[in-house]
Amino acid sequence: MLLPTSAGATLYLTDKVVNKNIVTSAAKTISERSGQRKRQRVATRDAVVAAALALFSRRGFDGTALPAVAAASGVPGPLIIYHFKT
Repeated sequence: MLLPTSAGATLYLTDKVVNKNIVTSAAKTISERSGQRKRQRVATRDAVVAAALALFSRRGFDGTALPAVAAASGVPGPLIIYHFKT
């Protein structure tokens, strides 16, 4: 359930409401959640790029396959494809 606040932010409600104006610490504003997701996306892309560049410098572009980049970056292959469509 979403609850608008007087500051204009929206809170996710949990099952524990302290009073009508205060929600437990587990609730986060939508902007906080989207900020965390964006930071995670950027960190994932950075890890993949760093691993790929290191492999490209050692093996060359044609000698580097997606599974090698996935193993070196710690990011699953399908997630790499999601971040880098082409």
